[in-house]
Amino acid sequence: MSSDGESSVTKIGFGHKLLNEQFSLRKDIVNLNHGSFGTVPKFVMANHIENLQVQESFPEIWFRETIYEVISKSREAIAQLVHANVEEIVLVENASYAVNSILRSFPFEKGDKVLVFSSAYRMVTDCLRFIVHSTGIEILELPIPYPLSSSSVLLDLVREAISAHGASIKVAVFSHISSMPTMVEPVEELSRLCKAMQPDMTVLIDGAHAPGEIDINLSRDFLESADYYT
Repeated sequence: MSSDGESSVTKIGFGHKLLNEQFSLRKDIVNLNHGSFGTVPKFVMANHIENLQVQESFPEIWFRETIYEVISKSREAIAQLVHANVEEIVLVENASYAVNSILRSFPFEKGDKVLVFSSAYRMVTDCLRFIVHSTGIEILELPIPYPLSSSSVLLDLVREAISAHGASIKVAVFSHISSMPTMVEPVEELSRLCKAMQPDMTVLIDGAHAPGEIDINLSRDFLESADYYT
């Protein structure tokens, strides 16, 4: 989206045509890791450069007025994409920034527990390990038995953990799509289960890999069980 809010993006099909025409990746490599360090289509980069040029042409007006208009229009576009209210959309640098902001500002006390699956993205577990040393929390990591026969296996793991540890679990972190190995987690059902068993538990969904892969519906019903979606 350009600084005037008008989108010049047209629908483009997936596949090699999109890869060759819209991405700057070298042709002699196959880039498999798009989860840690991805790249953007050329038209997105062009819009980024356009906004930088607008910024550099009149910094005073950009930082005092234009940037807020651009942010508002971007939030509206994202809200439409994920079926959320625009008032609930906050722009941050990336998903890692968002997860760290939430977890490292949470009022943990020594002995509090955070529930995660063994499939949690390393950034999430690294952040939690930092809080272990700074605050004295405990990481309750649930090992996933692969291959899964059903998503109910994940629900059973969480149900058993909450039954065993109760209110000491202050936060649960789930991945909408885990990266290694790739798996769509039933985040809505997991969130509802957590709230049903421990209403005061905070549920954080790491959704970094989901946009563009699956439909995201952050309706009011979903947000009644999940507190954050990053």
